[in-house]
Amino acid sequence: MAKSRPGKKAKPAQPPLPGMHPPEPSGTVRVLPMQLQIGDRMTDSTGEWEVIGRSYTTAGGKNSHVRVQRVDNLGVTETRMWGSYEKEAPLEDLRAMAGTHMPRLPEPYKEDWNTELEHEYLNWGIANQIPAQTLQAVLEFYTDLSIVSSDQSIEWAEAEFHRAFADRLTKPQRDILLRFWKEDVLGDGGSDTTDEGGES
Repeated sequence: MAKSRPGKKAKPAQPPLPGMHPPEPSGTVRVLPMQLQIGDRMTDSTGEWEVIGRSYTTAGGKNSHVRVQRVDNLGVTETRMWGSYEKEAPLEDLRAMAGTHMPRLPEPYKEDWNTELEHEYLNWGIANQIPAQTLQAVLEFYTDLSIVSSDQSIEWAEAEFHRAFADRLTKPQRDILLRFWKEDVLGDGGSDTTDEGGES
């Protein structure tokens, strides 16, 4: 660890900008409401809660709901609701905030690009403060999987994803992105084969 020079005072830490979330505790991962799974835990000002039911949407997908129970009092349950206000932000604004752009695609594939899924992905990336280069690299990885390596197995793709991003994303973040790719991009509602434990 580098030592400060004699006679030089360390700069005070810059206070967070107004409206910004405070730093998350180590190991915390933000997910979109529709990505919550049974058994996931969340913490708010009232305590720690565990997801006990599948998430669902109402109002044409504008509101997300999930059933939760208190971890320290299993008899207390609630249905939480989140408004999907992020969907109203223009995609170009999200790309500017995230520092990404539409991935390179052969001309015939450009019209098939799903901007709604990109919107969800960028919301997640911004909330988790994922660096722009990593967000863009994941987008390029998704498109390469869909076009160049489409004949490969899902197991091969998962192994390649973990290898490619092991030094840029935590294991829980990689698992969330793989789940998103399989369930939302591919439309595969099958069981999740990624290991929720393991290395970070």
